[in-house]
Parts: sequence; C-alpha cells; structure tokens
Amino acid sequence: MFVDGKVICVARDGMITVVQAGKTFKVLAQNNLGDAIAASPAIAGGTMYLRSFGSLWAIRK
Repeated sequence: MFVDGKVICVARDGMITVVQAGKTFKVLAQNNLGDAIAASPAIAGGTMYLRSFGSLWAIRK
C-alpha cells in the first residue's frame, strides 16, 4: 500500500513494515501485531484498519 510517500507492507503473520518510497531502500518503522492478518488493510480519515483473525485494528499516528 502506498501512502504519503511511504510503502506499507503488511505480512500475513502480522508484521507491518513501512519503507520510504524512492531509489534507496530505507525502513522507517516495523511493528508486529502478534496476530495473523486476515485481509488487506484499508485507510480512511488518516486511520489504517486491519483485520486479524482475532481483532479489528485501527492504527493512527
């Protein structure tokens, strides 16, 4: 997913990695939700929504 010049990668195992878009690879953030992701993320109103097998996550800055 591409948002505000960043690429957000969500792995099925719950690992979320944010990288800077551009010619040079740079990891900006990495977090693990600790739960398997069950669907593609969605962004609305500055919030990213993720559905895992056990929860619905709403993540903001």
